[in-house]
Amino acid sequence: MSDARVKTNLPTAFGDFTIYAFEDSREGQPHLALVHKDCDISTTVPIRLHSECLTGDVFKSKRCDCGEQLELSMRYLSTHPGILIYLRQEG
Repeated sequence: MSDARVKTNLPTAFGDFTIYAFEDSREGQPHLALVHKDCDISTTVPIRLHSECLTGDVFKSKRCDCGEQLELSMRYLSTHPGILIYLRQEG
């Protein structure tokens, strides 16, 4: 993950993660990778790809289940350390 533009610790309700931001030269929005602090990337780990959904992820819209999917993924990664890739594109 050496191509990351930004790397910082991110404590969440689901545990401690390291967040990496990667530049997307086509769209201009950085894609994000959240890596659980106990994740051992030298082994096979769970990975979740999640496309950004502002209304579902942030405002918990009832018109989609995006926010629920994101929360379930974060919950899963809190007990099965892995990586969440958050794509800055509306899915």
